[in-house]
Amino acid sequence: MQYIKAIVFFLILMTLVSQLCQGDKYKPYIRLVTGFMLLALMMRPIAYVMNIGPEDLTVFSNVNTDSTESSFRSQALETYKNREEKKIKKILQSYKIQAKEVEVDTDDTKDDPEIDEISVKVEDEESEAKKVKTILLNFYNVDESHINISE
Repeated sequence: MQYIKAIVFFLILMTLVSQLCQGDKYKPYIRLVTGFMLLALMMRPIAYVMNIGPEDLTVFSNVNTDSTESSFRSQALETYKNREEKKIKKILQSYKIQAKEVEVDTDDTKDDPEIDEISVKVEDEESEAKKVKTILLNFYNVDESHINISE
């Protein structure tokens, strides 16, 4: 709903700007610029649905012709780890569990990275350890021995 309001507001603003432009000389340029801005505004919900954040885009923007495949792969793996760590924190927060620190280790040997081990530091290890393991086991298909909970 927020995106729809933003798009409607932008369209009204775009109409106002085009009406304020006196001559026909600049109208094509104004339409071009505002059209690009409208496209960018309309891409935000699509990026949200596809779970593409700014950290994902920085990996692709840092790639240049001189970069090697291994440096790109390491940047992509680091971005994947960071995104999964944030996702685990959000999952635990939804269950009212405050994670101090989350660390994800991946299996780098395969083309598609898989989570190999998850380490979580929580406030109260005794009462929350079993709950955290159950939540992470249900969400990720990781062996129980590869989930480490500490205080």
